[in-house]
Amino acid sequence: DILEELRKKNRNIGNIILNVYPRFSIYKEYCTNLNKAQALLEAEENKNPKLKKELNKCQINAKSPFPLCAHIVLPFQRLLKYHIMLAEILKHTPETHEEFLDIELAHSQMKKFNSEVNEAKREQEENDKQIIQDEKDLSILENAERNIKSMLLANGARLKDFGRLRRAGDLKVLSA
Repeated sequence: DILEELRKKNRNIGNIILNVYPRFSIYKEYCTNLNKAQALLEAEENKNPKLKKELNKCQINAKSPFPLCAHIVLPFQRLLKYHIMLAEILKHTPETHEEFLDIELAHSQMKKFNSEVNEAKREQEENDKQIIQDEKDLSILENAERNIKSMLLANGARLKDFGRLRRAGDLKVLSA
């Protein structure tokens, strides 16, 4: 019996999660970049009809109603629910039970993991927004350069070499 074997090795659900937790760091990156992976997959499918056809064949062979994009989100969805499962187990485990402390610690670690994933996703989204804003700013600067007659900057410098705009969409001239 598997449960008996785990008990003999002092391996309960809390202990198992605590032991594998250090390997979860790769999933933080997976979760953070999931949207980009899905967008890339969709773009590749749209660019390459042969790839799309092969992926559809795989979906039919697997008898899955869902495309690959739906399947790559499963680890993300499941992993972020571990703390809910552990909280439910804790509700039904007496504090005096020998496994209670391991389950409580695993629950705490999984809540921490969720917070780390959410923070990493938020940072990634902020970085993505900043990159988009920077591209817009550079476009404004390049347009301004093209429209300023007789602009000469030292050593082949360009407007973009002088930093960001004060506010997107505005180009202000400040006198020194």
